[in-house]
Amino acid sequence: MVNNHETIALEVRKLINSNVEIIYDEPLVYYGLNSLKLMQLIYRLENLFHFSFTDEELSGHNFSTVSSINETINKKKHDIIIDSSNNSLNQKEVIDNDKTLKRCVLRGGCDLRATHAFLSEAGLSITSELTYVSDDSVIIRNDHIEILNGAVSLSNDEKLMLIKHLPFYDEKIFSTVIFDNQDVVVLSLLRSYYAGLYRHKVNPYIVVPFGSYNTPFQDIENWDAWFNGNERTPATRTHIPLDKLNWFKENFEFIGAMSESIMKESLQVFREKIPGNTKLILVNGSETDVENGLIPERSKHYQFLNRAVQEIVNTLPNTFVVNINQYIQNREDLMDNIGHYKRHHYKSIARDIARFVHSNLHVNERDSNASYL
Repeated sequence: MVNNHETIALEVRKLINSNVEIIYDEPLVYYGLNSLKLMQLIYRLENLFHFSFTDEELSGHNFSTVSSINETINKKKHDIIIDSSNNSLNQKEVIDNDKTLKRCVLRGGCDLRATHAFLSEAGLSITSELTYVSDDSVIIRNDHIEILNGAVSLSNDEKLMLIKHLPFYDEKIFSTVIFDNQDVVVLSLLRSYYAGLYRHKVNPYIVVPFGSYNTPFQDIENWDAWFNGNERTPATRTHIPLDKLNWFKENFEFIGAMSESIMKESLQVFREKIPGNTKLILVNGSETDVENGLIPERSKHYQFLNRAVQEIVNTLPNTFVVNINQYIQNREDLMDNIGHYKRHHYKSIARDIARFVHSNLHVNERDSNASYL
């Protein structure tokens, strides 16, 4: 088994911007790696070693030293080799005489990060544009439909204004190759379902997603939980300058959750912005909620949006929906919340993506139900 500890130590040094020698068994907290920087390190290592951890796998490990990370990665590589038939798709199952790798962009969060691991044999050349940790240790959630539409519709000055002032944007948030001539774009809709929407008070066509739709940013009582580490979501465990928080509060107004009408309009605009020959595959949200979930009745909200998505998709060219509710049907199919699924369901998502990619369905041949597996 190849020893990875030198590669891991090098990535640690890059992350802390130091040439200091990393001691193999010394706790990484001594080097300034808090939970967010450690998450950023894991993301880098996933890319280097060409696999992804699921949330379930990450929660079961203590990545406290280079030694512990090295041991976990070696085991992961070993498991992939031993169980490769179960950890990838059967290429013959989903590809019918199609030998050409199709260019595919994945844009999403933890759902597509976990799904990516199962797409290695799907006949795809994949570009991952998944959520990531910024240099300021903030998770950048770049997968909302409004961010993607803004990548094209906003002026450079408007983008720079948002990047400068918003604590949850960075210089890469609008970066994407989706609008190039791709064969396939896979977009998770979870963030679009979950986030609250905020409209600029002066330029109302500038819409920014943030947080969750049930906790308006204008309520200052929420700030400590979001930005100083009291919320369970690790994405916000960092210190944000107060002037940035005040700028967002003063310049934007809360307009609520994603509505069915806004979802339909946003998807239609997005479809018009990408080339007509690009297949657009949308992954929808679960309608099975977790008992005592963070947001009461979130499953009902997702149900309404799923219906709206399907209605608009039935009118759009070359656009398909992976309906996860065909296999996520009860509490046992979920992990800790409505957006985290048991591992084997990510394989099902990957299989459905691959089938859409290699199907011969086109808009003129598709009936009203063909897009909804």
